[in-house]
Amino acid sequence: DDPKKLLPRHFLFLDWLKSATLDATVLEDETSPQYRAFQWLALDSISSRDEIPDNTQFVKTARLLERYAMACIFYSTKGDTDWLTTGNWLTDDDICIWMKASCNGNGRLIGLDLSENNLRGSIPPELGLLNQLESFHFGKNPYESSTANFRTRELQTGDNLPPGLPTTIGLLVNLEELRISRSGVGGTIPTEIGKMTRLKKIFGKESEISGPIPSQMGLLANLVEIDVPKNDLSGQLPSELGQ
Repeated sequence: DDPKKLLPRHFLFLDWLKSATLDATVLEDETSPQYRAFQWLALDSISSRDEIPDNTQFVKTARLLERYAMACIFYSTKGDTDWLTTGNWLTDDDICIWMKASCNGNGRLIGLDLSENNLRGSIPPELGLLNQLESFHFGKNPYESSTANFRTRELQTGDNLPPGLPTTIGLLVNLEELRISRSGVGGTIPTEIGKMTRLKKIFGKESEISGPIPSQMGLLANLVEIDVPKNDLSGQLPSELGQ
């Protein structure tokens, strides 16, 4: 077999991925970061002896989806062209030992630090597949996020993701610490943040976030620290916050 040629077994894997991931439509576009992530996973990590997980293989399915999500993040944030260092990302190493990633005893990803590495582009919705994350750091990146710049990038690269935190961040129900200060991530605070009830700390200083503070933040009973100055937010923090 040509090691760089997609074979029928790889397309069976693509069909499985479409059924298991958050948005199957993006995998129809062969220029999307998600399709590139599938290609990498199929050609570099899925051997001919690997079996596609079935519905009873929860841990294997979850870990494979985490690996796919990490590849989506890599391509969506220009890891192949703009990151200052890629370390051992997109190698055959277990993602638990990829640069600035950490896992629990079950091999599930619980920590991810992507700060200060010149990430650009957009945070993909597949971030929500990393549903065991306890900490996510994305600060101090020159993250282009204004509407004008985004539209320019869309025309140039085919990106179709808006700036800001994806709504799927609400799936990170185990997250305790979110750091996006000076990332220029932009956009608004998604209302789905109210689902992240284990959140204890949010740091988002100078991140070009705008719009109203969602009332759903009042559901964050464990929040003890929030630092989001120098943004364009409106409204007041809910009185229920941290209670």
